[in-house]
Amino acid sequence: MPLIEGRIYHETAEAMTDVALSIIPRSEFEELLGSNLVVMKKFMSILARNVDEKAEQLLSVAYNSLRKKLQIPWLCLMKSTI
Repeated sequence: MPLIEGRIYHETAEAMTDVALSIIPRSEFEELLGSNLVVMKKFMSILARNVDEKAEQLLSVAYNSLRKKLQIPWLCLMKSTI
């Protein structure tokens, strides 16, 4: 995550409706995390959820690949027994 790693965030987004945008300087954000336990826990919860989602996506890719690899021989086997 660029914010924690000290990198610049290069992604963009486009709002579909009117929005209000607030900018928090990095120093103020870091101070808020360091001084407010509730905010720090919420931020950690968001990060943990993101990690869990990425892990599920990787497992899905791995299992889908395995399923696809097994489909061809299985179909060939089924055709040969019919």
